[in-house]
Amino acid sequence: MPIYLSHFRCPEPPHSKEQGESFLWLQRAYAHYQKTKTSTEADYARLLKRVGCSPGQIGRRHYFLADFNETDIAEGVIFKRERIEGALARQNFFQGVSKKIFRDLYDGETLPSQIIHVSCTGYVSPSGAQLVAAEKAPETIVTHAYHMGCYGAFPALRMASGFLTNEALPLVNRESVDVVHTELCTLQLSPEDPTLEQIVIQTLFADGVAAYRLEKHNILGSALELNQIGEFLIPDSAGAMEWTVADSGMQMTLSKDVPTLVGQALREALLRWETQSGRALVRELPQMIVAVHPGGPKIIDAVQNLLELKDSQVRYSRDVLFERGNMSSATVPHIWKKILDDVNVTDGTQVLSMAFGPGLTLCLSLMTVRR
Repeated sequence: MPIYLSHFRCPEPPHSKEQGESFLWLQRAYAHYQKTKTSTEADYARLLKRVGCSPGQIGRRHYFLADFNETDIAEGVIFKRERIEGALARQNFFQGVSKKIFRDLYDGETLPSQIIHVSCTGYVSPSGAQLVAAEKAPETIVTHAYHMGCYGAFPALRMASGFLTNEALPLVNRESVDVVHTELCTLQLSPEDPTLEQIVIQTLFADGVAAYRLEKHNILGSALELNQIGEFLIPDSAGAMEWTVADSGMQMTLSKDVPTLVGQALREALLRWETQSGRALVRELPQMIVAVHPGGPKIIDAVQNLLELKDSQVRYSRDVLFERGNMSSATVPHIWKKILDDVNVTDGTQVLSMAFGPGLTLCLSLMTVRR
């Protein structure tokens, strides 16, 4: 039974900075909060220029926390002149933003049969999804899909597909499932003790929201038909990427070897997927759009080179990275929306999507554009 994705909504966070402006804020924050006080703003400016994701790779990032609007360190919600607030203050801020996101999404709109709330940057119970469902439609089932990292959209697709086809559920809960991503990556920024790895991370990630609906019928006429989905763990790679709850918020580690590890595993995963599905995916690849999660510019480069893709096949991924940065699990849904919104993408076009996260985990999906 086909499943269709449609009704994409990606509400804009209220604040944004050009990448060059965010570098200025970061170099001031690094100099202000550093423990050793041995480096100057100028030192950090040079480091940002050397290892940060450049304005040529990411043009602008969006965020919910107004603290970043200040050109100097001020009394913000999280980043204060004398200290930086810890994990509890960050989760409280996340909860307030999450509630507003869900209320705005469903203002004047009927709730679906089920909601899957995806996030890896904040979790408080009851969640914003539960609070809105309790107010508007208590019969709506809410499921939380948390802390999976940048590939979080793919397990959510599996869940939603199972819910829609699970005959053990009442029919009223098998009509439609909304997946809603709320990612406040910049809320987890910790400039107290910058390392080269953290400078890369803190110039890459941004905030993003994405919502879309899965149904068994193509009601809107313009949708993505879900054809196949898969997930693979890359052996001997567990330490390459980690996402851990820490005293100050959430802390990420990211090895420079991730693009290489992903590249090495991807072709083997595609060939295994071919065997499982009976489809000649590698042979059909030149005609597909490839929605690569832009974990960073080098990830897109590695996938493009390995699979011998044309620039046009990965341009939606590069566009989203440049326009918004890496929004964790919300990033690939932004790419899907951009593909579906492009009137030049014709009916029947196949879309191969892929994302990566801790594990290392590699997720794949195959969809078809329906007009």
